[in-house]
Amino acid sequence: MMKTKNWKQIIVLAGCILGGIVAGIIITAYHFGKAEGRIFPVAILTIAVGASIAGILKYLVDKRRGINNTTTSKLTLAVSLCVIVGLLIGTSISYHYFFKSRVIPSSWQFTKIEPTEEAVEKIMLYENGKQEIIDLKSEEGKGMTSLLTRKLHEVNLQARCVFSEQDIREIKQRDRVVELIFKKPIDITISQWVEPEERYHIFTDERGYRILENVKNGLFILEDNLGDGLEAHILVGHEIEERVGYTCWAINIKEEGKPELDKSWINEVNRLMK
Repeated sequence: MMKTKNWKQIIVLAGCILGGIVAGIIITAYHFGKAEGRIFPVAILTIAVGASIAGILKYLVDKRRGINNTTTSKLTLAVSLCVIVGLLIGTSISYHYFFKSRVIPSSWQFTKIEPTEEAVEKIMLYENGKQEIIDLKSEEGKGMTSLLTRKLHEVNLQARCVFSEQDIREIKQRDRVVELIFKKPIDITISQWVEPEERYHIFTDERGYRILENVKNGLFILEDNLGDGLEAHILVGHEIEERVGYTCWAINIKEEGKPELDKSWINEVNRLMK
């Protein structure tokens, strides 16, 4: 009879460890963005920690009352400790696994280039108050299409800028700008990696890279004659209810510290324009 009771206790304790391991894995998976939803992992953590703390407190209270030698009190303490051990094991194992499989982003780690070249309708050059249409079928046009669509995918740094329609008209009138226009609004995956906890309100792909939605055009600032500090910036136009609003982006080539903007693409554009 005693052996049967001991085996039951061992099974219960083993089950508690296993349950703790599963809970630890689920919680860690959520942390790395591998599990959807938030309420379930938080509920598991709350229940596991709460039950463990309650068990330990019960044991301490019983001990203070002089009844700490009871089988129930000792079993409660053992169960609580087993759950905690299971949580630690599950968290450690899953953390190691998910951290190894995690895509570590860097400022120059570019995402897969989507077939956006075919979606280009036209390319415009604005210079000295004049505008010129670039022939997409020419060598110059093909090179510009490839370069500009690639640079759209490479943007990874967002600037806080607000532009009115008048601002955009003035930029086209006075700055030196190349405009890439799509046939219809498209979604573009860029090189900005989003932390898992931020993805609930930011649209990303399965790897966590941000997706810019309803992109209708892009203004590539070659020369900032207005003095707004926009050289090497790309103003991305998003079409919403037949109106276009702009967000301001750039390509940061420095992994740490103060951002350093990539301006090499300006030289590439100038080379293609010759």
